[in-house]
Amino acid sequence: ILPPLSAAAFTVSKNKSDAFPAQKLSATEVTTFERLNPMSKTMAGVLLTDLTNGEIVAAKNSTMLTSSSELSEWLFLLCALQNTEPEEEITVTKAMLDHAKRAQYPVMVGLKENDTVTVKKLLLMFMMTRADDVRAALPTAMAGTEKKAVEQMNRLADRLGLKDTEIVATDGAYVSG
Repeated sequence: ILPPLSAAAFTVSKNKSDAFPAQKLSATEVTTFERLNPMSKTMAGVLLTDLTNGEIVAAKNSTMLTSSSELSEWLFLLCALQNTEPEEEITVTKAMLDHAKRAQYPVMVGLKENDTVTVKKLLLMFMMTRADDVRAALPTAMAGTEKKAVEQMNRLADRLGLKDTEIVATDGAYVSG
């Protein structure tokens, strides 16, 4: 039986070696991982971590530049929690909704132009749905603009020691260049 494993592509690894460590995965374990994670065969890089002790079990191309929308979402959420007042009210604008609709696969909770929503409700909706219309409204509360919210997220990444991480948009989408 495999220990609890997490597969993720990172930009923060400084490890230049992609050789499997002493704890090599058996052919059965690799097959099990591939069966449970269909994207594993198309992943350019992977990092497997034993969640019971934090040790790296296996790595492939762990130093390559990749996009991690989950990391971006956590930084976004942490910045929102640190830089907002829960009872502050945000009025949804057409620009916010237009921005949300530009997502590759937009997910919406149904915010409408001129809706007034507290930051607390936006945060709860975001945590439950990761909806793009909610995500588009929060940077206004966080920092006034998306650009300033991205700056906050990058400062937080620096404080957390994520040296190879650069956030370029609050939506977590990969932007080339």
